[in-house]
Amino acid sequence: MFTKMIAATALATATLAGVATAQDGDPFTGPYVVGEVGYENGPVGFDQILVGGAIGYSVPLTQQFFVAGEAEIHWSESDIVDFTWGITGNLGYRLDEDFAVIARAGYRNFNFDTIGSGDDYTLGLGFQYAINDNLSFRPILDTVGFDTIGVRAGLAYSF
Repeated sequence: MFTKMIAATALATATLAGVATAQDGDPFTGPYVVGEVGYENGPVGFDQILVGGAIGYSVPLTQQFFVAGEAEIHWSESDIVDFTWGITGNLGYRLDEDFAVIARAGYRNFNFDTIGSGDDYTLGLGFQYAINDNLSFRPILDTVGFDTIGVRAGLAYSF
């Protein structure tokens, strides 16, 4: 299953890249990919460093508001969790041309080394700062079922 998820992520990324036609100069709308690194502290004292990313598509609602759907996968260095994956819906609000605040809600699944998998809802807050028309810095603070607290930061590339 893990191999299928990696293949599906690669295929979806390639599809989004192929679908992207002309860049409109807006780093907050259209297809994007994110590379991230982060840290999580979960129940029963497990800590993990995560490396992974996300693919998504963002659509403007108004001049200030935009929404996005996103799929993510992260690999863990812990002895307890192999990897996590999830889907979220994001609501963004532009404070200016280069800076937006993001609220996230969705589903997250943990694949554990010895006991299978577990899942719960995820909620998060973050911001996105546009470095240029295509590249943004994006830190996020989130929780999974209020048992796991994590922080991730990464670079988002918009097509």
